[in-house]
Amino acid sequence: MRLIFWALAALAIISAPAQAASTIWDLRPGRTAAEQPRGFVEQACGTNGGPPAEFIDGFEAFSQCAAEPSGLHEVYFRYDDEAAIRHDALGLPTEATAGATRVYGMGAILSALFDDAGLLRGLRIVSDPRGAEAHVRNDHWRLAGLLQEHFGAEDWACSDIAPSAREEAVSSYFVRRNCSKETPEYGLTSSQDYFHKSGEQFVDEFGKVQATYFVSTSRFEILWKDGARSE
Repeated sequence: MRLIFWALAALAIISAPAQAASTIWDLRPGRTAAEQPRGFVEQACGTNGGPPAEFIDGFEAFSQCAAEPSGLHEVYFRYDDEAAIRHDALGLPTEATAGATRVYGMGAILSALFDDAGLLRGLRIVSDPRGAEAHVRNDHWRLAGLLQEHFGAEDWACSDIAPSAREEAVSSYFVRRNCSKETPEYGLTSSQDYFHKSGEQFVDEFGKVQATYFVSTSRFEILWKDGARSE
């Protein structure tokens, strides 16, 4: 009887019509928190692109989160991975990235930024090192560049920061770059970091491998200007 139950459960999942999961690009600028898509979970007060703080009851509870210096309220959220978890529990095949909170295939900490009136005014995307293997995290600094391409590679104003006394190149690469772009509808900011902290190397003087000893991060924000509103 138990085998029949699990077989029917698996059949139900396999035969269920495929539904496109909501992503950060489905959020609606200039619309209220209540008008945002429902395909997100674990909303919480954000920590400037860090891990979640106090969990709240959806985007509509944005006012429970203290305003940033900009006056906006940061709400952390994740993609809904319930379907992927069910597939995994039943041993059914699924894509490695299914259900994960990723942007361009990379783990990301996502936040929506609401003004006091509850209108979505911005988005924040920060590379997520939590649980990432070293070879995956090694590419996190590239995420900001991919997002720049997403919004058009032209008209970015960028500045490169020289290494400080406590920073060293990773092999021949040292990246500390800040970029910005303005359009009539929105402003964009982007930052990338890829370097060793002073004294760090992938192999120490005794030949010990230190695969995790590096900084590789991306940060990207979009802020819509007054009057911007999705249809």
